[in-house]
Amino acid sequence: MTGRPILQTQFEKRLWRTLNGGGILGRYAATNGGSQTALESISTYQGTVDPGLLVSLMDRLAEEGKATAEVLRELVSSSRAVDCTPSIRASEILLEKGEFRAAEELLARSDRSQEVLHRSIAEARIRKASGDMEGAKAAAVRAYESDPSCDEPYAILAELDPYGEWPQRHNIQQVFDGRSPSDAPGEGRMQELYRIYYEWFRGSRESASEMLAKSRHYASGDRDFMLASARMSVDEGDWHSADMMYARLLPGAPAFLRREMAEASLDAGDYGRALQLLAESDQTSPRTMLDTVRARHGTGDRRETMVALRAYLDSEWAGSEEYLEAVRMLIGFGMDAEASTVLDMYVDSCGNDAESLILRSMLSERAGDSMSALIFATEATMREKGSRGARAQRARVYLSMDDPVKAGKECARILAEDPNDPDALRLMMTIQSRAGDHKGALESCRKLMDVQPADAGLLLDMADALMRTGSAEDAADAAHRAVRMDGTMDVYTRAISVLMSSGPNRDASYLCREAETRFPREPVFKRIRGNMEYAGGEYVRASASYAEAALGDPENPGVWYSKGMSDEASGDLESAEEAFDRALALDPDDSGCWIAKASVREARGDLRGAVRALDRAAELDRADTYPMVRKAVMLSNQGRHAEALRILGYAARMEPDNASIRDEMERVRREMDSYVPEAPETADRNEPEPVPVVPAAEHSHDREVQEVTLESFVETEPDAPVPAEEVGKHTVPMSEEVGSEPIPEPEPIPEPSEEPVTDQEPEPEPESEPEPEPEPEVQRAPALDVDALYSTAFSLEEAGDHRGATRILDRILSADPDNTDALKLRAEIAVRTGDLDSAVTLAGKAAGLSPDDPDPYRIMGEAKMAKGDLGGALSDLDTAVSMGADDADVHAARGEVLERMGVLDRASECYSAAVSRDPSRLDLAERLARMMYARKEAIAADGMLNRILRRDPRRMSAILLKAEIANARKDDKSLMAAYDYFVKCPNPGPENTVRMVRILEESGHQAEAKGLVVGRPQKDVADNSVKRYAEKALRRAFSMKVSPTDPDLINALGLDQESAAEVTAYLAEQPDYGSINPGSESFGRMESLSRDAVMKLDWRDLEHNPRLPLERVFVQCGCKDADSAKEIVAYVLRAMLADPGRNADPRLSDMSMRLPKGITVYEIMRECGVGVYEARVVQSLIV
Repeated sequence: MTGRPILQTQFEKRLWRTLNGGGILGRYAATNGGSQTALESISTYQGTVDPGLLVSLMDRLAEEGKATAEVLRELVSSSRAVDCTPSIRASEILLEKGEFRAAEELLARSDRSQEVLHRSIAEARIRKASGDMEGAKAAAVRAYESDPSCDEPYAILAELDPYGEWPQRHNIQQVFDGRSPSDAPGEGRMQELYRIYYEWFRGSRESASEMLAKSRHYASGDRDFMLASARMSVDEGDWHSADMMYARLLPGAPAFLRREMAEASLDAGDYGRALQLLAESDQTSPRTMLDTVRARHGTGDRRETMVALRAYLDSEWAGSEEYLEAVRMLIGFGMDAEASTVLDMYVDSCGNDAESLILRSMLSERAGDSMSALIFATEATMREKGSRGARAQRARVYLSMDDPVKAGKECARILAEDPNDPDALRLMMTIQSRAGDHKGALESCRKLMDVQPADAGLLLDMADALMRTGSAEDAADAAHRAVRMDGTMDVYTRAISVLMSSGPNRDASYLCREAETRFPREPVFKRIRGNMEYAGGEYVRASASYAEAALGDPENPGVWYSKGMSDEASGDLESAEEAFDRALALDPDDSGCWIAKASVREARGDLRGAVRALDRAAELDRADTYPMVRKAVMLSNQGRHAEALRILGYAARMEPDNASIRDEMERVRREMDSYVPEAPETADRNEPEPVPVVPAAEHSHDREVQEVTLESFVETEPDAPVPAEEVGKHTVPMSEEVGSEPIPEPEPIPEPSEEPVTDQEPEPEPESEPEPEPEPEVQRAPALDVDALYSTAFSLEEAGDHRGATRILDRILSADPDNTDALKLRAEIAVRTGDLDSAVTLAGKAAGLSPDDPDPYRIMGEAKMAKGDLGGALSDLDTAVSMGADDADVHAARGEVLERMGVLDRASECYSAAVSRDPSRLDLAERLARMMYARKEAIAADGMLNRILRRDPRRMSAILLKAEIANARKDDKSLMAAYDYFVKCPNPGPENTVRMVRILEESGHQAEAKGLVVGRPQKDVADNSVKRYAEKALRRAFSMKVSPTDPDLINALGLDQESAAEVTAYLAEQPDYGSINPGSESFGRMESLSRDAVMKLDWRDLEHNPRLPLERVFVQCGCKDADSAKEIVAYVLRAMLADPGRNADPRLSDMSMRLPKGITVYEIMRECGVGVYEARVVQSLIV
C-alpha cells in the first residue's frame, strides 16, 4: 500500500485525524498524546480496524518507544482475520528490539491470511535472526517463488546460499523487468543465462537466439534456459511457441510461473485462458488482482471487471495511490461512471486534493461538460500551487473548448519551469498538429522522445508527423520501431492507421499481415485487410476478408455494412442486400445503412423498396437532405418532375445555402420543360440507373474496440480530423450530386405529402391543365410514403415506443384521415396508454370506414371494458367474433368481461377457446384454471396447472393456486408436489412464503411449514464475489450496529443494483441446518462452535430468541467466511427447535440431576460446558 489508507467508518477517520493532526481537534490530539488516545480508542472499539491505520499507529508508537509486545499484540488482535500487514509490521518492530520469540508469535497470528510474499520475507528474517538458517532459507525461497521481481529475498538468499548464484538471478530478473542490473557479474551457468537476457532485451535478438540455441544447458532441458526461451517468444509475440514452452515448465513450477503465463495470455488476447490461470495463482497478490481486472475488462464484462477491481481495492494492499491509479485505469477502460464512483470513495476518505480534482476534471471533460472540467482544473491549481499536472489539465480543457491560444499559454508556463515536462510537450505537439504546424509538432515530438525514449505511442505520434511532412520512409521506420517496442493489438492498429493516412501502401500491408499472424483470433485486422483491398478496387477479395471478420465478430453491424458495400461494388447485389439486412438487424437506426440498402434496391429495380428505405433513413436523420434529394432524382427519372421539385424545395428550405440542391432543382426544371413521356411499352427500358452510395461513417459503438472504418481505413483517434471525402456526408458522385454539409435544425414547416412511388410509368398529365409556377411548387412539401411510415410506426409500437409511434401515425392521419390501418393502430396505442375515449372514437371511425373488419370492434370492446362499460364491451366483442375474429386475444377479452359480470360458465368457455388458439399463453391457461376451480372443477383445474408448471416450474401464482386446490381437495400428494415446486424457486418473496406456510399448516404439514419459516433450503450457492461483499457488509454492520441488509449500508459498498441485490439476498437467505445426529463427527464440532458463539455473544435468551445475529457471529467468533457463520446460526436455531428426546447419554443425565428446575439453556451451557443441543437435552431431563 502506498499513500494513506482509504478509511470506511467515521471511527477510523477520527482516529486518523487524531494520529496525523487533521482538523483543529486532530492537531491538538496529535501534539498531546495522540498515539495514546488512538490506542485507548482501539482498545474499547468492538469492531476491526483498517490495517493501514494500525500500521501507522504502530510506527508512531515505535518512534515514541511505546511499542511493547503487549501493545502490539492488542493492535494485531484488532485487525481482520484475513489481513497480515499489522502482524508483519508488529513482528518487524519486535525483531528490531531483539524480541525474536514475541516477533514469531505475532507473525503467527496472521496464519489465516493466504498471503505468501511478505509473510515469507518476515519469517525468513525472524528465523535468520534466531539462528534457524535452513528455515530462513526455505522461507526466502518461498518469497522468491511467489514474486521474483521483489528484491528483498535475493539479499537474504545471497547470504544464506552463497553458491546459489542469486546475484546473477537478481540481475536476470531486473533485465527482464526493464531495470538496470544492480549486482556484480559472476561466472557459471547463471552468468551465461544473464548474457542471453541482456543481449535479447537490449535489442540484439539474433545474437541472443544464437547463444541460447548453442547452449548445452538449453539442449539438456535446463528449466531456467527453457523459461528464457518462453519469455523471448512472448516478447516476439509468438504466443503458440510461448504457450508450448510454458506448458512444459508448469509441472512442479514455482508459483510465479502460472501468473506469468496468464500475463502472456493477456497480451495475446486470450482472456479466458488468462482467467483460468489467474484463478489458480496466488489470489492475495496485488499483481494477480490487477491482472484479473485486465482480463475481465478484456472479456467485455463491465460488471465482473468492477467485482475484480473492488476485491483489489478492498484488500489491505490498496491505499490512496492505488485508488487514484484505479480511477485512471477505469478512465482508460472507458468506464467513466465506475471511475467516478471509485473517485468518490477516495474523496470521502482523503478529501478533494489536487490529484482528485484533476481526475474529476478529466471525467467532466469526457462527459462533454467543459465548463465544469475547467472549474475543477482551476481549483486543482489553487489547491497545489505550481502543480504542473493541474496546469496541463487546464490546457487539455482549453484545447477541448477549441481555445488553442489559452491552451498554448498554459503549456508555455509549464515549459518555462521545466522544458522537458512530458505532459506539456505532448500537449504542445497536439496544439501544433491541429494548427497545421506539422514541422513544429515533429520538433516537439523529438524533444519528447529525448525524455521518454521507450514510448511506443510517442513513436507513432512521430510517424504521423513525419507522414504529414512528406517523410513516408522515416514514418514507416518509426511505425515499425513502435510495434517492435510494444507489440500489442492497439499499437499495431494505430501503426497501420498512420501508414495508411495517405492511402494503402506496402508497409501498411506488411504490418497488417504481421498483425494477423500475431493475433489470429482478432477480426479487426481481417477488416483492415478488407479496407485496403476495397480501396485498391479488389472488391471480391474485400468481401471475402469482411466475411472472415464477420465470422469472428458476427454481432458487429459495421462489418456487415462493409461487406455489403464490397458486394455492391462487385455487382453481387443479392449478397449486398443480404449483408445490409444483417447490419440493420443489429443496428436498425443506422440511416447510412438504410441509404445503402436503397441504392441496392434501386439497382435491382425495386423502386418502391428503395423509396421505403430512403424514407426510413429520413426518419432517422431529419437533418440529412440526401434521402430526400435521392428520392427526387428517382422521381425525376420517372418523369414525375413536379413531385421531384416539391421534395427538392423542402430540402432547399432545410439547407438554403446549399448550391448543389439549387443546381439539381434547375436541372429538374429544364428536364420538365423538355420532357416527353414515352410509350408505356418502353417503360421498363427507362428505369433509373443506380446511384452509387459512398460508405457511411462507422457506428459510434465500434469506437470501444477501435475498429477501422471503411472510409478512413484505420483511423482510431476519435478527435482526429475527418477527411472531407468521408461518406458520412452521403455525397453522390454523379450528375445528380448534391451537397449535404451539416445543417442547423430547420424551422417547423408542413410535413411532405405525396403518393408512394410505383414501378409503373405515370400517366401523362393533361395538356389542358395549366402548368404550376415553379416557385410555389418548391414551397409545397412532398407527400408521405404511407406504407413506409406505417411500418415504422408498427415497429416503434412493438418496441414499446408509444410516443414515437403516435407521432408518426398522427402524421399519416393528417395526410390521410381515412387510413383504417393507422386508425386501428392509433386506437390500440390509446388503449395501452389509458386514453380510452380517444380509443373508442378512433376505433369507431375505423369501423365505419371498414364495416367488414372485426378489429375495430375488438379494440372498442377492450377500451369499454377498461372504462367499466361491460355491457357495451361484450356487445362489441361479440360483434368482432361474429365477423370472423377468432384469435386468443378476442376470446380472452370476452372471458374477462364475462368473468367480471359473474357469468362464469361462459367465461370459462371463452378462456378455454383462447388457450386452444394459443397454448403458449400461460397467463390465459392460469385464468382458465381459476375459472375451473371457481366452478368446482378442481381436478380439471389441477390438471391445467400441471400443464402450466411443466412449461414454467417457477410460476409462483400457479404454484400457490395448485397448493390451494390440493388443500381444498385434501390431496396430500398434489400439495407436496406444489411444495417441491415452491422450495425450488430462488426468491419467492415474504408474502408468497406466508401464503404457502398457512396452507401447509392447515393441511397438517407443520415440519415443512416450520422449515419455510426458519429458513428455506439454500438452492443457489453464492459466488465468491458476492460472499466477499457480504462479509464486508457483515463487518460494517457489526461496527455500525445496524442490520447487514440495511439499504444504506449495502449502498455504501459501491455495488451496482444487480450486485447489491445479490448480496442482500445472500445475507437474507437463512439456510436450514437439517437433522442433528448426536455422536456423528460433525456433531462434536458444531456443539463446540455453538457454545463458543453463545458465550462470546453472551446470548442469554435462547428460548425466546434462538436466532443469533449473523454479523455478530461472523465477527466475534472469528469465522473464516460468511458460510461458516451461517452454519453456526442455522445449527443453534435447529438445536433450539429440535425435539431433544428422552434417551440421553448417561453423562447428560448425571448433569441434569444436580441442576435446579427452571434453569435456562444458556445457564446450563455455562455451568456444564456443553453445546446448545446437549444443553436442551439436559434441560429436558431435569425433574
